[in-house]
Amino acid sequence: QQRELYSLGSISYDPVWIFYRNELANKITTIQDLSKYRVSLPPKKSGSYILTKKLFEANGIDIDSNPHFVSSSWEDLRANILSDKADVYIFITTIIDPLVEELIHSPDMTLLNMPNAIAYQKRFNYLDVVIIPAGSINIEKKLPERDISLIATTTTLAVRKDLHPSLQLA
Repeated sequence: QQRELYSLGSISYDPVWIFYRNELANKITTIQDLSKYRVSLPPKKSGSYILTKKLFEANGIDIDSNPHFVSSSWEDLRANILSDKADVYIFITTIIDPLVEELIHSPDMTLLNMPNAIAYQKRFNYLDVVIIPAGSINIEKKLPERDISLIATTTTLAVRKDLHPSLQLA
């Protein structure tokens, strides 16, 4: 069945967003550091959860057996963020997601500058490094204050090979 599909190309990046509470800023510098705090994860059957699990496994951490990691529905993840039920929030979505917008502008949250981002790109061929340049979210407020490296999957548009060529270019 895969032979019947044709990729028209990648249309967007979906970064791995790791936000944590500002009071942990001096305590979190690596992925391993995250496992010491209450981490709110997306639903277990989601692609976000599966990728998060692989990232932590690459760092020697089993999120299924660590009690600090809690998976919940998308609605509960958002509620946990807003009600301080967790210290760290991990999810994967585009930069235009309203939750990303809210957290990036939150005075209480910090976005993790992904340590060793290039190493993850080399280890997982479906990940790319993306940079949020300093000041690119808000130039006047210098948000972010410095370049932030993230890792991201890509959303690819695929069609059946028998789709009329003129529609593929539309």
